[in-house]
Amino acid sequence: MSDLDNNYMTREDGFKKDFKIPEGLSRKGKQVANKIRAMAEKGEWPAGGCTVFHKPDSENFEYGKGSELIVCYDGGYVGTFFDYDAAYEVDCNVYDCAKEFGWDMSEHKPYSGLEKMDEFLKKLGVYSEPCTRWYTAIYKD
Repeated sequence: MSDLDNNYMTREDGFKKDFKIPEGLSRKGKQVANKIRAMAEKGEWPAGGCTVFHKPDSENFEYGKGSELIVCYDGGYVGTFFDYDAAYEVDCNVYDCAKEFGWDMSEHKPYSGLEKMDEFLKKLGVYSEPCTRWYTAIYKD
């Protein structure tokens, strides 16, 4: 077995690493992270190579210090649910592909993933606030 074989990471292992819930979150932060993680696992969201969940007091994040949770996406698919710029970029790609294949996009609603996440978070008693183009803070309502 080569070194490359020893370092092979399955999709499941990568998901566990990328969506690991950090120790030290508030009860609400942990609840929200677990719910988002379950949604991501069901939808097979790629994390884009970054660790998604962080404690608000992490020194890596300038904003969101009073929040319950930091959701990092750094250009990954997760951002389409939290950031208008990321959602817009995905929508543009969807429209371009659809046009190329001649698909009817009259029923497609831009920003639908972001709006669904807002509704989902509201039911949990929290809301998201983008801090930069690469991470969002989750606050109690």
